[in-house]
Amino acid sequence: HYLRGSSQQKADLWEFRKSLDLITDFQTQANIIIASSITYRMYRDLLDPHPVASPRPGLFH
Repeated sequence: HYLRGSSQQKADLWEFRKSLDLITDFQTQANIIIASSITYRMYRDLLDPHPVASPRPGLFH
């Protein structure tokens, strides 16, 4: 799972969430979340091109 990484990665992710909270324009938030989700899926597919079938994981779980 994505958050299996170091605690620094988790801290970075938390900082990312906090910075999103500072954005008051919802559309801007949505665009950032969509872009990061796509990037995350591409990165995950590079690491594991044949993932085990499972319910779609949330980006921030």
